[in-house]
Amino acid sequence: MLSHEMAKKKTGARPRFRSVTARSLPDFVDVVQGLQDEWSDLEAEQTQKDDGGDAHIWFRGNADKDWELTPKIFRTNNEISVTDEAELYGEFLRRGCSLAPSLTVGLHSYFLMQHHGIPTRLLDWTDSAMVALYFAVKNCETDAAVWAINPLWLNGKTVNRYALVEPSFDPVAAAFMVDAVHASLEGNKEGGASPLLSIAVRPPWVSQRMFAQRSLFTLHGSQNIPIEQYPFVRRNSPLCRIVIAQNERKDFLVGLRSCGIMETTIYPDLDGLAKELVTEYGGLDVPK
Repeated sequence: MLSHEMAKKKTGARPRFRSVTARSLPDFVDVVQGLQDEWSDLEAEQTQKDDGGDAHIWFRGNADKDWELTPKIFRTNNEISVTDEAELYGEFLRRGCSLAPSLTVGLHSYFLMQHHGIPTRLLDWTDSAMVALYFAVKNCETDAAVWAINPLWLNGKTVNRYALVEPSFDPVAAAFMVDAVHASLEGNKEGGASPLLSIAVRPPWVSQRMFAQRSLFTLHGSQNIPIEQYPFVRRNSPLCRIVIAQNERKDFLVGLRSCGIMETTIYPDLDGLAKELVTEYGGLDVPK
């Protein structure tokens, strides 16, 4: 779900976002709980309603701490670009309708494209910190990272909506549809409006893997602007990178397994079972 193919940052400038380091699983849990407490207060302040509930926090695991928060379609070295998206989506619908008769135009089929590995403007997230940590450390060869974000804050900044966007009926989502983005790309050639940034949406869980991984998405506009580089991001914003030291990787994996986070937890199918058995009988370093 959480891709390990990310472009690295091109500059060494000091980031505007907050970054902390977790050196053990208990340390990681403490950091997450601290963010939960802090961002719950921020939500209560924004909504003027303190119901004592937990804050909305989404997580994303990256195997390299320097990978950017940008969707896969912007990470294909121009083999597939956002300018190809409308044609690619049309071909997915045309050829896929015989394989999935219920396939129709809309964000549901766009989510299916992402699920089956086609580059899109979707970026994978989860509301499970442990799932994100698994993706971060499973195959990392350098310091990894788990990103945490408050999706309500993101939508409040990008579309002035302090709430999650429901893709099936919310008119805000229409501006991010493939046809709308294609039209905006054509408009930008003629000096049109500024491109959209991104919105946080809750997708339908179309597979057991999405259900197990508690999949969530940010849906991005037509330009490759990583979330952490948005102009409104500050060090006190509810966006945080939790760095995981690579030399602590095995201890994190052992801790995750003790907490029940293993291959069949993430991949509840025969592929996951096979990986889990190889891990059990061959050690933690499973071949990629």
